[in-house]
Amino acid sequence: MEPLYQSVARLLRPQELLKLAAEVHTPTTPSAAAAEPHTPQRREKRIVCVVANVDRGVEEACVFVLRRRTPTHLAVLAVLPIYKDFRITMTQAQAVPMGAGETVGAAASPADPTGGVEFRKTGFAVHLRTAGMAAELFTDDAETVQDLLIEVRRLVSVAEENNFHEHGRSHAWCGYYTPSLPSGSTTSTPLHSPTSLHRLPQTLPSNISAPASASSAAPAGMGATSPFDVASIREDWLRRTLESREAEFTSKSSISVRAGTFNVNGRLPTEDLTPWVRGSADERAAGGGWDPPDLLVLGFQELDLSTEALLVANTLREDAWCTAVLEALGEEGGEGGKGEEGYVKVASRQLVGILIVVFAKRGAARHISEVTTSSVGTGVLGMMGNKGATAVRLRFRDSYLCFINSHLAAFTNQTARRNQDFHDISRRLAFVPPPSTTTAASSSTSSSSSTFSVSSYGEDSPPADLFQKPLSTATVNDAHHVIWLGDLNYRIELPSADVKAYVDKRDWAFLIASEQLTAQRRNKAAFAGFEEGAITFPPTYKYDVGTSTFDTSEKQRCPAYCDRILYRSKDPLSQHTYSSYPSLTLSDHKPVASTLSLTVRTVDAARAARVHTQLLKELDNYENEARPQVEVSEHVVELGEVGYLSPRTREVSIRNTGQVVVTFRFIPKAGDTAVCRPWLWAVPQSGLIIPGESETIKLTALVDNSTAPALNAAEDKLEDILVLNVQNGLDAFITVQGTWLPTCFANPLTRLVRLPRPIRTIPLDTANDLLVPTANAVSVPRELFRMMDWLSDYVGTEGLFLSPGSPELVQHIRECLDAGEDFGLHPPKPSSSPSPPPPDETPDPDDVGESADARKADDDVTVHSMAETVIRFLESLPDPIVPYPLQRRCEQAVTKEDAFQSLDALPSAHVNTLIYLTSFLRLVVEEGRRPNDKTVLDKLAAAFAPIILRPDPSIPADRAVASSSAADRKRFVLHFLS
Repeated sequence: MEPLYQSVARLLRPQELLKLAAEVHTPTTPSAAAAEPHTPQRREKRIVCVVANVDRGVEEACVFVLRRRTPTHLAVLAVLPIYKDFRITMTQAQAVPMGAGETVGAAASPADPTGGVEFRKTGFAVHLRTAGMAAELFTDDAETVQDLLIEVRRLVSVAEENNFHEHGRSHAWCGYYTPSLPSGSTTSTPLHSPTSLHRLPQTLPSNISAPASASSAAPAGMGATSPFDVASIREDWLRRTLESREAEFTSKSSISVRAGTFNVNGRLPTEDLTPWVRGSADERAAGGGWDPPDLLVLGFQELDLSTEALLVANTLREDAWCTAVLEALGEEGGEGGKGEEGYVKVASRQLVGILIVVFAKRGAARHISEVTTSSVGTGVLGMMGNKGATAVRLRFRDSYLCFINSHLAAFTNQTARRNQDFHDISRRLAFVPPPSTTTAASSSTSSSSSTFSVSSYGEDSPPADLFQKPLSTATVNDAHHVIWLGDLNYRIELPSADVKAYVDKRDWAFLIASEQLTAQRRNKAAFAGFEEGAITFPPTYKYDVGTSTFDTSEKQRCPAYCDRILYRSKDPLSQHTYSSYPSLTLSDHKPVASTLSLTVRTVDAARAARVHTQLLKELDNYENEARPQVEVSEHVVELGEVGYLSPRTREVSIRNTGQVVVTFRFIPKAGDTAVCRPWLWAVPQSGLIIPGESETIKLTALVDNSTAPALNAAEDKLEDILVLNVQNGLDAFITVQGTWLPTCFANPLTRLVRLPRPIRTIPLDTANDLLVPTANAVSVPRELFRMMDWLSDYVGTEGLFLSPGSPELVQHIRECLDAGEDFGLHPPKPSSSPSPPPPDETPDPDDVGESADARKADDDVTVHSMAETVIRFLESLPDPIVPYPLQRRCEQAVTKEDAFQSLDALPSAHVNTLIYLTSFLRLVVEEGRRPNDKTVLDKLAAAFAPIILRPDPSIPADRAVASSSAADRKRFVLHFLS
C-alpha cells in the first residue's frame, strides 16, 4: 500500500495544498455498544485530511473524510468547508473491557480491502460541525488529535478574519470533489445533525452545491452538465478576449527603472557605490543631473563564498550591501530620505551568494502590490545554490514586472550548461501569491533598510476577475516586463591577447560578435525573445582586485562580458544607459547598470465592464444557435519509442464543426480520479472554441524517476485513454500509446544486482523471469561498476563529482549502460596529479582553468560527465542507498563505530553499494587533498549526503522529524570518507 500522503496527493488537483493527513476510524454506534457492552465493536478505517486552496490569495480550507477503495485509490465521503462558524471538539472515549480470547483486529480480505479493526483502547472522539453538516471520527493517537486541533483552529481564525460563511462566495473550489455514495446505497443522507461515518453525507452548502453536480464525475460517453464547469471555462475565454481588447479600457504611462548587477567576489562594500547606483558623473551630466528612478533593482552574485553559506542562511552581508546602497543614494536613501523622493526597500531574496533587492521611491511605492519572490538553485549538479537565480515579481498599477538575478554555470566550454541553466530557471521559478491583498512586502528584509507595507493599488482599482485570470502560482511568463540581469558567465571565443588588442582599439562591436551569448540568442538556444542594449564598454571580467587591469596572474584569464542586463517586454520599453563602472575595483568583476523606461498600464474599471457586457451578449448569441459538435484529428496517438527523461510530444487538433461555442475539458475515466496517467500530460486541459476554429492539444509523455520503476518492472505500460468531455455534446476518446525503452536508471538496487545482462538486451515481458537467484547476485550493480572502473584512472581530476558535465554526454553514457555498449570515451590518462596552487592563493569559484589547450578542457568535461552520470544513477534509485525506514538510525550515529553498526540492518545490495561508493570517494579525497585542507572532503560529503540518505519525498517538510538535518546526514557520510 502506497504512503498515505502520496495517496491523498494523487486525489487532489495541483491547485490544492495538503496541510495534514492522518488515519482514523469510525466511532461505534451507541445502540450497538449498549446492547453488547462487552462485545468488540467494529470500526472502519477512514482518512481525515485538511486541504487548502490559495487561488484567491488567502487560505480557503476544508476537512476531507476519505475511504480507501483499493490500496491506491481513495473515495471522498465528506467535504466540510472551514467557515468562521466551524467547530471542532474532542471527548475521551470510554475504554471497553477486553474479554479472554478476544482479538485486537481483523485483517483485510479480498472482499473488504480496507479491513476492519476491533478496538479495546481508550481513545478520542473528534466532532466536526459546519454549515449544517457534521461528522464524528475516532482515534487513539493523541498526536493526531493535537495536530488536527492546532491546524483546524488556525484555519478557523483565517476564516473569521476573511468572513467566510455558508452563503458567501468562498470555497467554490470544493465543488470539484463530489462525495461518493457507499456501495449498495441508493439515496443520499443530508447532514442535518451529527452522524456517524457509517452514514455518508452528501449535501453541500448552498454556495457550492451546484459545482458538485454530475459533471465533476461524468461517466465516459455522456455529456457534462455542471454549471460551474461551463461558467469557469466561459470566464477564462472572456478574460483572454478582454485582454485582446484592452486598448479600449486601458491607459498607459511610463516609469523609470535603474537595474544593476555586481559580482562582488565574496567581499564587503569598501568603496563608494555612487557611480553604480546613481550613474557616473558623465551620465548624470548628459541627463541634466540626477533623476531618481521610480524603481532601483540590484543583483549581487558571490555575496558569500564560504562553505558554510551552502548550509546556513545569513543576512549580515545583505544588510551591509543594502546600507552601502542607501548611503550612495544620499539624501534620498534610508529612513531619513526626503519626502516622496526618498527610497524604501520593497523586497529582497537571497540564495547562498545570489541576492536581489528592489527599492522604490515612496511616491512610486503606493502603486505597488502583490509582491512575491522566488529562487532556484542550479549549482553543483543542481543540489546546491552556489549557482542559480533569485527573483522578485510585483504589480505596478496594473502591469506585472519580473526582475531576475542569476549566476549561471562557469567554464568557457560550458555554453550548453549555461543554456540549460537558463531554461531550468525559466521553468522552475514560481511566484506564489501573498496570503492576502495587504502584505508586508519586506517581511524577510533586514532591519537596517527602510521598508514599507504593500496595499491594494488605489481605491478605484477594477475587480481583477473582469480583465485578468487569477493565478494560483505565477511564472516568469506571467509578466508584462521581464528584466534579467546577473553574472551570466558567457565568454568571448577569442584568444586573450586578441581580446585585449580589440579592447585597446575600443572595437566593442567585434568583441560582442565573437562572444557566446550573442551566438546563443541568434540561434534561439537561450534568451530567445530577450533584447540587450548596445555594449560600448570593456569586458567586465577578469580584473586584478583593486585595479582596472585585466588578469596579470600566471593564468592570464581571458577577458569576458560575463555581467549582462537583458529585457523582454509586452509593452514599450526604452533603454537610456547601459554601462560598466571601472572605477569600482573591490572585485575581479566590474559592476554594470542600465536605466530604462517601462510602459505600465492602468485599467478603467467602468470601460472594462462595458466591454465585458458586450462580449457576454455576443457569446450568448453564439450559444443559442445550435448544439456543439467537434472533430478530433486523431483518435489514436502513437508516441513511438519513449526513453527515460526523453519527452515525446504529439499534437491533436479539436475543431468546432458546429454553430455554437464549444466548451471542453478532459475528465477522469470511470473509477479514476486523475485525467491521465502520471507520465502523460495534456495542455490545455479545458478550453472554449468558437465555431469554425480549432484548438491544438499537446500531449506530452515524460517518464521520470517516479514513473520509470513500474515500467522497468513491466508492472505498467505506456497506454492510456483520454476522455474529452464536450459540454452538452458527446464525449470523444483519444488513445495514447508508446513503446517503453527499459533503462538501468530508476531500478531498485536489489533488482539491478540480479540482472543477468544489460537491461536493454532483455525482453521486457520476460525480464522478471530471467532474474538470477539472490544467492548468485553480483555485489554491486554492473552499471555502477562500469562507471567507477572507467573513473578509476581519473580520480585525480580536479573537482571530480563536484563539477558539471555535458548533458549530451550524460545521455550518451546512460544509453551505453542500458545497451551494454562501449562508452567510446578515451581521454588521456593523467600522468601525475596536478600541482596544488600556492597556499596563499584564494580559490576562485569562477576559475575556469582556462588553458591554451582546448582539448584538455574537453577531456575534463568527459570525466565530469561520467561522474555526473554516477550521481544521476544513484539519485534515480527508488529506494536510496540507506532506505527511508533506516535513515533516522543512521543520522543519529555519532561515532564511526555507530555508523558501521547501523549497516547491519541494510539489505546486502545496499551495504555493498555504500561501501563500494565511499571507498572510491576516499580515493578521490586522497588525490585531491592538500596539506591541512579538508575542502574536498567537506564538499564531497555535503554533495553525497542527500543522495545516500535521500529524504522521504512522501513526508512533507513540516511533518519530518524536527531534529533531522543536513548536518546529521553529512556527519554519517564523513564516517565513511575519513
